[in-house]
Amino acid sequence: MVKAPQHWVFFHGFMGSQREFAHLAMTLPGQTTCVTLVGHGDHPATDPAAYNMWTQTETWARWLREQPAPVTLVGYSMGGRLALGLALRYPEFVQHLVLESSSPGLASVAAQAQRQAHDQALAQQLLANGLPAFAQAWARLPLFASQQRLPLTQQHRIQQQRQQHKPVGLVNSLRYFGTGQQPNLWPALPYLTVPTTLIVGALDPKFQQISQQMAALLPQAKRFVVPAAGHNVHLEQPAAYQAILEAQTGWN
Repeated sequence: MVKAPQHWVFFHGFMGSQREFAHLAMTLPGQTTCVTLVGHGDHPATDPAAYNMWTQTETWARWLREQPAPVTLVGYSMGGRLALGLALRYPEFVQHLVLESSSPGLASVAAQAQRQAHDQALAQQLLANGLPAFAQAWARLPLFASQQRLPLTQQHRIQQQRQQHKPVGLVNSLRYFGTGQQPNLWPALPYLTVPTTLIVGALDPKFQQISQQMAALLPQAKRFVVPAAGHNVHLEQPAAYQAILEAQTGWN
């Protein structure tokens, strides 16, 4: 039987870009769509309501409804949180879900409030110090320490991409779509009907633990820990990342 053409849809992370998936778009079989999420790119939304998770899922569901067949939805970090919400609410549009270094949100009101305060402080730093300084500080976070192993040219390209956004969009993303603002999706995981692949880096212990907890709750999940990779597996170990995508969706 001839396989239907694969359609990959990629959701980037905070301060990310559709361009960070360009290497996959050129080599994966089938069609690839790399989107720009709200708050990013040249025309960020100023209405706080546009950043609400369910508002965003409605927006993308309208687009997915126009596609000829369900897609393989791949979300990284922030984009993974949105992808999970979309797959939970509209499973009929997603044939396979891939979550890279992502989470279902925070389980307690106290943890949500603490994270909201943290993200508000980050937003204030961005406004006070400007985007170039904020992007440099972001790159120095322990979460991204393993990216120091990347070639300097690639590190420079990543920094350039982070600084292509409008500060107001990033501020709004932190304030209105930070992890503390999104709904707690942990209780919904056992009800997800979409086959799911979880990808994390071996150098990212925080998200290793989160993904392990997610895998225990998801009814159809496979989990992969990629050696020599931190939080951003698709940039740090692209060949291993692509191999997982193709194997889990039947294209290897």
